[in-house]
Amino acid sequence: MVIFSRQSHRGTVVSRLRRHGVAKRSICAAAILAVAATACSSSSTPAPSTASRSAPNLITADEISRVSVQNALEAVQKLRPAMLRRPNVASQNAQSKGELVVYVDNTRYGPVENLSQIPASSIAAVRYYTASESQMKWGSNHPGGVIEVMTKR
Repeated sequence: MVIFSRQSHRGTVVSRLRRHGVAKRSICAAAILAVAATACSSSSTPAPSTASRSAPNLITADEISRVSVQNALEAVQKLRPAMLRRPNVASQNAQSKGELVVYVDNTRYGPVENLSQIPASSIAAVRYYTASESQMKWGSNHPGGVIEVMTKR
């Protein structure tokens, strides 16, 4: 709060801060900030790590090792079933139904059913590519997208 006092013999206005209550307000503000900082930093549940957050188009070997699956198809069905439920796209090429194509270590492996032939223990990662992403990587004829399996070597 600012108090103005007029000194009559000089005719000037002198301003000064009123100190009453300022110290109390400073202590209260500091206490509120300390409580708020403590409350924010001491949560009873830990914040999720980036490792526990999973990418919707990627399955890692670590994720596969934590579930009971025998092959790549089971892993995808259990961990990312949305990879298998991609919309069908009409096309004039060999993949006329817009079905998913499987690649293993960058080599075409056939339809999605062939994932059942890949042992889960040999998988380093499984990734889904959209039709446009797969066209950039492998060319056309992938209107339904690609599921790529990278194996442990």
